[in-house]
Amino acid sequence: MIALLLFIGLAWWCWLSSGPRFLRWPLVVLIVLITSGHQLGGIVSAYAGALTGPALLLLVMFAGIMIILRGFGGHRRHQSHRNWRR
Repeated sequence: MIALLLFIGLAWWCWLSSGPRFLRWPLVVLIVLITSGHQLGGIVSAYAGALTGPALLLLVMFAGIMIILRGFGGHRRHQSHRNWRR
């Protein structure tokens, strides 16, 4: 179940945000395959369930590193184009 939520979140990021575009359709196919009840969907779901723990750990680590490097994004560090020549 957590693997399905991870795939949905990744697909959301790829389709509606700045995620990699080459993962859009493969993620949709995986989500449909897992939820369809097909025999191959059960196999994919079992492998995805085994990989979800390490994937979530890497995702949390990556998000933490990005927050450390960039901050939360609530403020801008550079000046706007209008104030550049002042």
